[in-house]
Amino acid sequence: MVTHLGLPSLLSIAIIALYFTPKASFGCANRGYLAVGVAVLGMLGACVTMGIAVRMKNTDRGRATWWLATALVLLLPAMLLLRLA
Repeated sequence: MVTHLGLPSLLSIAIIALYFTPKASFGCANRGYLAVGVAVLGMLGACVTMGIAVRMKNTDRGRATWWLATALVLLLPAMLLLRLA
């Protein structure tokens, strides 16, 4: 459970931390670039985990469900970026 939900949620925490970081520390543009980088990393990870889930769907549905949940958690930073921007 920690592997599938805990570790991917660190990307969402990173987006929220960047949101509350003062502009003087990184600069406005660099904070945006970091946020976009985190969101793109999450979307790429979601694509990979979706592939794993689809490949595993026929053999083990239980593990495939966890991989789908991981993909949804990895998509949260992109949704947060759209919401906070």
